[in-house]
Amino acid sequence: MATLRVMHLSASDIEVLGETVVDEKKETILSVSMADAFFEDVSDSAAVSKIFGKTLSRSLELAPKPILALRFISSSDLDGSTKETDVQLSLYNSTFFVTSDSTWIADLALFAKTPEGAFEDVVPSEVTRISLRLEDTSIHVAAPTHPGALVLSVGQLALSTEIVSDATGKTVELSGSGLRVFLIDDLKAPLPEKGQSHRPLTGMELWKQRGYASLAEVSTVALVLRADLEEDPKTEVEISQLKLRIAACADSIVTLGALVGDLSKLAPSSPDPPPPAGSPRTPASSTPPEPTDLLASLEEDTFRRLPSFISDADFIADDLPQNTDYLETHRQELGLPEPLSAFESVDIKDPLPRRGIVSEVDGETIRLLDPDGIQIVEDYWSTLISEQEKDSESSLLPTLLHVRITNCDVSLLLHDGFDWHHTRKSIEDEVKAVRRRLEKIRQLLASGQTPDESIEQAGTTLFNSIYIGVPQFQADMDASGYLAALGDEDLLDFAGGDNTSQATSFQSVKGRGAGDGSSPNPSSGKSSKHRRPKLTRSRHARIEINLHGITVEMKSHPLGEELASKLEVTVKDLEILDHIKTSTWKKFLTEMRSDSRGNVREADSNMVTIELKSVRPIAERETEEGRLRAKILPLRLHVDQDALDFLKRFFSFKDGRTVASTPSPASESKEIYLQHVEIFPIELKLDYKPKRVDYRALREGKTIELMNFFHFDGAEMTLRRITLSGVTGWPRLFDTLNDLWTPDVKANQLAEIISGVSPIRSLVNVGSGVADLILLPIEQYKKDGRIVRGVQRGTTSFVKSTALEAIKLGARLATGTQVILEKAENVIGGRFGQTITTETFGGGGGGGGGGGEDRVYRGDETASSSDDEADEVSRYANQPADVKEGISTAYKSLSRNINSAAETILAVPMEVYERSGTNGPVRAVVRAIPIAVLKPMIGGAEAVSKTLFGLRNSLDPEARGEQSDKYK
Repeated sequence: MATLRVMHLSASDIEVLGETVVDEKKETILSVSMADAFFEDVSDSAAVSKIFGKTLSRSLELAPKPILALRFISSSDLDGSTKETDVQLSLYNSTFFVTSDSTWIADLALFAKTPEGAFEDVVPSEVTRISLRLEDTSIHVAAPTHPGALVLSVGQLALSTEIVSDATGKTVELSGSGLRVFLIDDLKAPLPEKGQSHRPLTGMELWKQRGYASLAEVSTVALVLRADLEEDPKTEVEISQLKLRIAACADSIVTLGALVGDLSKLAPSSPDPPPPAGSPRTPASSTPPEPTDLLASLEEDTFRRLPSFISDADFIADDLPQNTDYLETHRQELGLPEPLSAFESVDIKDPLPRRGIVSEVDGETIRLLDPDGIQIVEDYWSTLISEQEKDSESSLLPTLLHVRITNCDVSLLLHDGFDWHHTRKSIEDEVKAVRRRLEKIRQLLASGQTPDESIEQAGTTLFNSIYIGVPQFQADMDASGYLAALGDEDLLDFAGGDNTSQATSFQSVKGRGAGDGSSPNPSSGKSSKHRRPKLTRSRHARIEINLHGITVEMKSHPLGEELASKLEVTVKDLEILDHIKTSTWKKFLTEMRSDSRGNVREADSNMVTIELKSVRPIAERETEEGRLRAKILPLRLHVDQDALDFLKRFFSFKDGRTVASTPSPASESKEIYLQHVEIFPIELKLDYKPKRVDYRALREGKTIELMNFFHFDGAEMTLRRITLSGVTGWPRLFDTLNDLWTPDVKANQLAEIISGVSPIRSLVNVGSGVADLILLPIEQYKKDGRIVRGVQRGTTSFVKSTALEAIKLGARLATGTQVILEKAENVIGGRFGQTITTETFGGGGGGGGGGGEDRVYRGDETASSSDDEADEVSRYANQPADVKEGISTAYKSLSRNINSAAETILAVPMEVYERSGTNGPVRAVVRAIPIAVLKPMIGGAEAVSKTLFGLRNSLDPEARGEQSDKYK
């Protein structure tokens, strides 16, 4: 018995207008508008499925626009020989609901199908123009099994196409702006606690009030789709402009991945490919083949032969040497042992008869297994096809789909906090439970008992990234120190244990030692003790990843071609911005302006180039394998530990509701198989600023924590070229790259990394100048005998490197002196009208290794949330471009501080006299004398630092560009 489908369509305030105009052409115009309408599936009365309806209900605040407006124009010649049709459809304030049950579409199409012969007498249109306009329209997509949903909210979107009779091609143009994607983890989740503060005026405001999180925004998009319906169908998609911004928290990113994976189940699965023609399946009753001896191809004496490789060679395919003459000469120059000399005295007999040609070069034996010997092919190298020729040939292949994206910019904004009520509620409940456990421990300590390991075990880690409990205790902390730490109201420390990190704006108050009532974080002040972290999404992003100038080109080829598809992605510029409040560095990652050899980036070059080809081992079958090539230009990293810990915590977040189950063999078989992977060398230059050390991890043997004792300045390393074969899946590829690169950097590039330690970097730079003083004359003499020219070059390099390091050291000393004097002024009490404070920020926790940095706090220091905290600006930012600007800035600074000293001596006592009489001015003058002395000294120190910075930037203009990228 067939299932009965019942659909309910309702509309109100319908207006229909028909016009007929006869002039040069005969035109018929039909206009239909509906103020309100909804469409739903009521087949199951217990579970009505809404398909289309109004987003916002009627109100006096909304413009009286119809939810649907249709305009139909039919024009024809007076004799009826030609006919044109225009269809214009507009939707406003409406929502489409998409569910896993889409069978109603086929049922509705069957219901609306016209009987045969109904329109035989109707003259077909030669040209049909269709335009669709969406305004404030949403598309709600519910997942099959996941409790969450996605919403695409369209601000403005226009789609137009033209259908010409007897035409083999069609073109669709689309342009839009103000498109947003909203996401929710559970449709049954309670509404936000804020409630509806005002009536929503747009669909976007409505989704936000219902608890949906704004995930992505497309400010502008322009798309053209061309379909060629000839014998070889071909579809082209061209996106000429795309501006995309993605903003998410850690929990919403995890939900998005789970939701997309669930929605992918709706896609129809491809059937198993039929066997190729000409190879029929063997029937079960046929005679089985003769048994094959699998051991016949084994050689029993394989391990008794001479090894055919150099014992100390590196067998990664990219580093395997090829020129044997050079290798022999190089070994003789270095005095290295012969590669096979150790085996010459060993009597190894080959019981197998020698066949073919035998070579006795350097003790190596080469035997030809082919009895026909070597077959020489004349002009072989001239017959090879270059990569460019292969690309040109691939462009001539028949194409099913061609996608081209140009002028595309993508920004990924990573926010602190959490979007989902479930996450926030779990944290709050766990905080209460931990507080109860710690209260019992506090009572035990108050009674005089000795603290034990139960204190640290009282804490817990949620979502693999959030540690709830008291901070790590120091070994020398006594019972009073424990009591002070346990008395803190804030137990949230978004710094997990083993795999997690310490947080940024969610930083909790650290444990205080005995008798120390002050917070160890000077930037927190007294207000940080009672400051509780906000669990909602932060107002501003903490990390911003920008990709500018993205170009994507993808081609898909039909079955029967060896090349299944080709994807090329290029990124013009890539940068990661650090917006964390406690960090004074600006760009976490950016391009390297120049390396140690003086090489600079080529004009119009792309920072990232990726090429992925899918090839068919058997052209007639659908099985595909990948071939990947990637190239990245040298990168400059300015890594603040706060930013690094935030990224680790963000991407280590795991939600128990969306944890993927153990992958089945079927899912593993769908993973891409990469038959060839080639990654070109990646040069890195690293600055790293540590702030704390995890001694617990250090005690557990994690030596990576040793990095947090040192401040790195310009540490260089190279991730060498890698060639891999036979890798299954992207996770395994990344793990393999990590397993190859990490040991190589530790074993072969440790010296370059150690030379980047802040105190050692200056010595390395000066030593490089001394080496140039000696080596450049020798090199020049060997080259052309011009030793004087070599001496000039060596002397210039030595003087420049020495002068730059001396100027840099002097500027840092002057800046440090300025900070010390300003702190002394603040202690005395001279902040008359000042709106900024200054402090010295040292290196990594207890072992910064020098490299301290001076920071300036701007804004309100008593803010109650991380978004309102004061921004920190480095003293090394906004450096003068040259000596002239440096002297000008120094003069302004000196004059400003001298005027401030005069104001302190004269203006302040007069103001006090007017308020308190004759006794007040005397005390004010006495208190103002030290400040009046310090002010000119502060101005002098700042003037010296600005002058030296200007002089340094004049000698090394590239340094100013690097400093502008580094400091806020």
